[in-house]
Amino acid sequence: MTVENVVATAPSLQVVKQHPQKSNPTLEEELKQRIPQVFDGYQKEDLVEPFVVRWLEGVSREDYEKIDIVNRIKLTHSVEKYTGGRVSRKTIDSIIDKYFEGTLFKNFNPKTIVEKDGHTFVQDRRTTKFLSNFVLEPEYMVTRSSDTNGGGNIHENLYCFQMIVRNNNFDEPQVSKIMLRASDFDSLKVFQEATQKVGGRIVTGTQDTIAEFGVHVLNKPFPTVKYGSNVIGLDIIEGRKYFVTPHAVYDVETGNEVNHVVHMPENDINPVTEYKLGNLKYDPVKWREQIAPFVLRHIMKIQKKDTMLLLAGWLAAIPVEHVFRKMTGELSGFPHAMITGMNGGGKTVLATSLLPYLGYSNDAELLNFGGKVANIQSIDWSYNIIVIFDEYRPNEWSENERKGVERLIRESYGRSEDRKSNTSYNVRKFVRKNPMMMLGQMTTSDDANSERIIQIYLDPNFMNSNSPEAEEAKRHSREFRDYKDKNFWVGFCLWMAKQSEEELLRVYHDFKNEVVELFPDMKDRVRCFCAVVMTGLHFIEKLAEELGVPMEEVGYNASNIMLVPHMIAENRSVTQGETTDILEEFLDDLVTFGMTHGNTKSAVFGKNRLVQVYPTYLKNKHTWGKHDEPANIGNRKKVILVKLDAVINEVNNWMNKHYDEKLLNPVLKSYYDAGLENPNDALVLAPNGYRVNGIRYTVFDCDKLCERGFRKIYELWSEGQA
Repeated sequence: MTVENVVATAPSLQVVKQHPQKSNPTLEEELKQRIPQVFDGYQKEDLVEPFVVRWLEGVSREDYEKIDIVNRIKLTHSVEKYTGGRVSRKTIDSIIDKYFEGTLFKNFNPKTIVEKDGHTFVQDRRTTKFLSNFVLEPEYMVTRSSDTNGGGNIHENLYCFQMIVRNNNFDEPQVSKIMLRASDFDSLKVFQEATQKVGGRIVTGTQDTIAEFGVHVLNKPFPTVKYGSNVIGLDIIEGRKYFVTPHAVYDVETGNEVNHVVHMPENDINPVTEYKLGNLKYDPVKWREQIAPFVLRHIMKIQKKDTMLLLAGWLAAIPVEHVFRKMTGELSGFPHAMITGMNGGGKTVLATSLLPYLGYSNDAELLNFGGKVANIQSIDWSYNIIVIFDEYRPNEWSENERKGVERLIRESYGRSEDRKSNTSYNVRKFVRKNPMMMLGQMTTSDDANSERIIQIYLDPNFMNSNSPEAEEAKRHSREFRDYKDKNFWVGFCLWMAKQSEEELLRVYHDFKNEVVELFPDMKDRVRCFCAVVMTGLHFIEKLAEELGVPMEEVGYNASNIMLVPHMIAENRSVTQGETTDILEEFLDDLVTFGMTHGNTKSAVFGKNRLVQVYPTYLKNKHTWGKHDEPANIGNRKKVILVKLDAVINEVNNWMNKHYDEKLLNPVLKSYYDAGLENPNDALVLAPNGYRVNGIRYTVFDCDKLCERGFRKIYELWSEGQA
């Protein structure tokens, strides 16, 4: 930092004198007061001389030396302390002597910012140079830390200016609003980029002159100070609840728009442009009389009822996610949603139909994992706006990509602000965590994530059928998509935020107790998920009653709510605390195929065939995959090789099954990883790419497969049999 820059940015004496601690302080007391004011911003790369000049401004040598020597030593010792000890007291005394002698900065040529005729100039003793074709006039300053648990802190003030541009081509000046931070004045390039966001502006100069310009405009008086929130969604400021959007801020209690709180984004991701948040407006009269009744009459009917009961209940709970996330020992987080089903079943159509009603613009698009916006940043800007990821396809990702996404799901479940990192993504602090809805043909194979996700199965045949229910769903879906004003979400979040936490928790625990009676062996967290969805449906019913919409028109009743745990249990197969395993089903079907078809249809079982026993001593290098990862062979003398893609074709063709190698691969990898931790219990020894005679196989433990019925078809193996 240059001398001129430090002099310009050091606090002025006038600021100090505006807040005296006594009406008539002594010089010693006044200098003592000035020390923290002047030196508190000192950095190790700064020159100390300009700070000393500001500290002693207006003080003569004669007056300074009237302070007794002991107290002068105390003062300079305090200065040394405020420099962090980087400048000794002896050096400070030398600088003070030079200051009083008039030899300090003898050749210093200070710069001044001057505004004239609507332009800004930088002026020194010899020259005046053009800086910009505009002036900045303060409108208000935004400064505030959020009270919301996990809402994050605002570390840098935001300044709102009127940018007044006067060009020769215009008779009247052009006035526009611009929001700036102090860091926008760090360099000419940064400042140019900041000003160009509101239209092309002419800015010249150097880093030093731009820094001087920053000092000049930021020291102007700001007529109004506002609170800033870096959350989109529910926030608490000064003990009062607000719902914050990029467009406006609403008081939860009154529903009125307020002017003393503004949205103040903290990071580089701007959700308004990145995610097209165009339906976050709120007209209280129109919402109650038109928008909300329309949504209530349609949302349950745009897909199969079972699907929408789970999905609508989950969505309705999102505005009060903070209540669920802090329930330590039960949920300790808020579940994500995973909609699974085959291609063409309507997952994407359903998600894009919902997007505008959840705050997004009508033309907003679904995100893909690892797409335009980095995954971690894409869920780090709100607790109350969901992010929908399409194409959840772990079988097509690299190992690092798969682990990165799985870890992202796992760590975004809770509400803590811990720093998270992995090999694929930079270290980043989760300030907020958007609930996620993921669309894919398969659910996660990660055991930890399966307990953080509500799995919603989409019947692929429903919307393609001609049943009365399907025809009604198609009609409601068309009307839902074509409705003009989709500004539903802010009003619903405001309404939910007004519900008492006591009532919310009572309803939640009543539902959970009923689920416990229905499914005593269900995992506790899954019971909590059921209660969350049921609570959301309960409050949809309450809103309908309040707005005068009959539940017959909404499309469900209290008895339907009790179907939720049955549907979640069916989707997850958790009645015994276990998850559905596609690999176990495939192996059972393979045994059945061997017993019923054997080699009568084609050569499947036997030496050098699709399924064979293989002595391990025949192969020296037991590796798999492109990168020669170690196969978990250990001391096994024989293994079973399966040519997976070909065997899947045989089973599908002759048994009318629908197995997909892409869906099996991540499950195989999960079994392989588990086997590395417990080698004696390993079932899958190499998930794919174990080469024998130029052919790639999946490798299984021979004894473990025999326990699953393979011993019954040993006679089909010609040579190399056990």
